[in-house]
Amino acid sequence: MEKLSRRSFLLGSALVGAGLGANVLAGCSSSPAAGSSQPASDNSAADAPAAKGAVSERTWDRETDVLVCGFGAAGAACAIEAATNGAEVLLVEKGSLPGGSMCRSGGGMAGAGTTMQKDAGIEDSADAFYDWIMLATDGLCPSDIARVYADNSAANLDWLDELCVKETGEHLFLSELTDDTARIGINRRGVPFASFGLTEDEVVPRSHWAVMKEGSTASNAGPELFYPLLLTVEGSDKIAVEYETALSSLITDEEGAVLGAVIKKGNAEETVRARNGVMLATGGFPNSEEMRKNFCFDTMGRISYMNPLCTGDGVKAAMAVGADLANTCQSYIMPDETSYTATFNEEWQDIFPMWLQAPDDPNKLVAEAPIIAETHGGVVIDTDSHVLNVWGQPIPNLYAAGCDVGSNIFGKSGNYPGCGSYVGFAICFGRIAGENLAGAVQPEGGK
Repeated sequence: MEKLSRRSFLLGSALVGAGLGANVLAGCSSSPAAGSSQPASDNSAADAPAAKGAVSERTWDRETDVLVCGFGAAGAACAIEAATNGAEVLLVEKGSLPGGSMCRSGGGMAGAGTTMQKDAGIEDSADAFYDWIMLATDGLCPSDIARVYADNSAANLDWLDELCVKETGEHLFLSELTDDTARIGINRRGVPFASFGLTEDEVVPRSHWAVMKEGSTASNAGPELFYPLLLTVEGSDKIAVEYETALSSLITDEEGAVLGAVIKKGNAEETVRARNGVMLATGGFPNSEEMRKNFCFDTMGRISYMNPLCTGDGVKAAMAVGADLANTCQSYIMPDETSYTATFNEEWQDIFPMWLQAPDDPNKLVAEAPIIAETHGGVVIDTDSHVLNVWGQPIPNLYAAGCDVGSNIFGKSGNYPGCGSYVGFAICFGRIAGENLAGAVQPEGGK
């Protein structure tokens, strides 16, 4: 691949009345009165409940069909799918560079029954993958979410590979079985088979690793994995990208349907009407000390190698409009003796947000133990990526995928279906959200 040259609601009062508010909003800072249109302060969505009002009663600074918040795996997949299906997309990214946490990952994506597996002589199926997810997560993964993820995993891997071929002329993945310690080809890296009384041969290799640049000395291929998504977004005339722009709060009508959002760049705020809906893909809260303290205290004092800007913006904004949460106490904590070293090619330095820098090497992270990989809590979604409220009903026009979602394919802390599972989950439900948003598909009873 060539080096990239950058182209340049509210439901709150009802919750309290039902006696649920204290439980749902536990761990959030105090906020203005429900229904207030007061701007968010200090970039904290929890400090600004959604503003209410009908579309005709508001003055909007901007309008778009689809507003996507977060330019990582889930946000990119959503934006591409929405644009491919004809929607106008505004994609806002809190940081100055794209890639979220995906570009900092090992570079793997999980899937079953893929073209690459077949070419490598690996027999696998969506049914077998589904069974493994439900076993590996101890049943904490909703069965319908696991079913959709498993059934779409092969198509999503093929989709990403095809994007890479279209943009670079090269395949993203190799069709060969490799050693389980490697980040190349296809293997079963990261699968805790022994924890479930299985032998190595009883777990099918499903981790597909992006091909690193020729001559690369890097240890991780996260940048290569995200690269085709970046090129596709930047090459689309239907997607506008704005960096250093964060989600501040959501705007709802009197019935709780999401009309748009307040976004913030520096000290300036704008209201954006999203005619079809808003997508939350802000990366969860692995680097929010406040949320980790309140939701998963056992992670305190540990370094997270996820993007440092993943501080819960999407989750807090959704909570303010009555979204339900799941698995907030779950996380993936590395063994205390584990240290993590990752090196990246220098040419990616100005393209993607790299790791925290080691003093002697700007392209290297040495994270001393103890480490947390990620937090797993977030909003609850259905199989169409709609965000659900505390009564299990879709919040009209609000979608989510990736690390903002708690009803995901992970289970209790320490369990992991295998390397590349989170990336596969983010792209799967990001694409589903994008297709639904483009068609303005509404949940039953939605406006």
